[in-house]
Amino acid sequence: MNVPIPFIGPRGSVRDEILSILSEEFPLSTKEIFSRVKKGGKEVSYQAVHKTLVQLVSQKVVEKKDGQYRIQKEWITGIRDHLTILEHQYQEIPSVRKVFEELKKGEVTVHFTSLTAMSIFTADLMIYTREHEGKPTPAYGLLRHAWWPLKFEPSHYIKFQRMDDRNPDNRVVIIQKDPFDKWIAKQYMIVNAFSQPERRLRFIPEVEWTEDLIVKGNLVLQTQYSPDSIKKLDEIYKKVRGLTDLFDAYFVHKGKDDGFEIDMKIQINPTLAKLIREKIDRMFME
Repeated sequence: MNVPIPFIGPRGSVRDEILSILSEEFPLSTKEIFSRVKKGGKEVSYQAVHKTLVQLVSQKVVEKKDGQYRIQKEWITGIRDHLTILEHQYQEIPSVRKVFEELKKGEVTVHFTSLTAMSIFTADLMIYTREHEGKPTPAYGLLRHAWWPLKFEPSHYIKFQRMDDRNPDNRVVIIQKDPFDKWIAKQYMIVNAFSQPERRLRFIPEVEWTEDLIVKGNLVLQTQYSPDSIKKLDEIYKKVRGLTDLFDAYFVHKGKDDGFEIDMKIQINPTLAKLIREKIDRMFME
């Protein structure tokens, strides 16, 4: 998507100046916008401001109503989507669409060095699967630790909500029961990931388990961690007790969410998916 991004901050072109003003105050008339541009110290004529506003309206960046201007919500959405794609590229989060194209040829293995990148990719994968399947299907998971991005942002929470807002009959077994696991489980409850939590989410700490399995429909995700990554995760999950600890560790003190060695094998395999669901169902009955 070729979406121009306004230069917010130090003053640039007349176009950037107008968008900077309208991002802070709206709606405004041409005269009001011209006045604020002049106050900003830019030498520009009224005609230049008017001409730029006409261009912005024709480009559907700005809308005009009753003689006043404001930035179009659709353009803001386009910017947000553009930045999300850019963020994913810089975080080395693979494209879900590309992965599904490759799945037509056979299984795909994706390598991650960041737990956040892996968690967000998986959320995107579940959302994409949910939106393209016919009848909604529950997700099944057998996880050593509950999944959560270490560099958590509000947009991530929305992703987790979108993963489960059509089918809360998911079923997940979590092997470890460390403080962070328990906190994450509560967040799963808050977004209504489970219709009956006591029958859909279970901790079984006495089981030895080193990989993660997730199934949705016929889609199977098998995630394996290096020994060092398992050790690092165990230390994090014992230390972190909630969002405050995460914020302190990864934003205030600039903790690094990298150095992991994680391989996720993705495949469309109805037989294996059925076997995994049956295994998880049995774990709830034991």
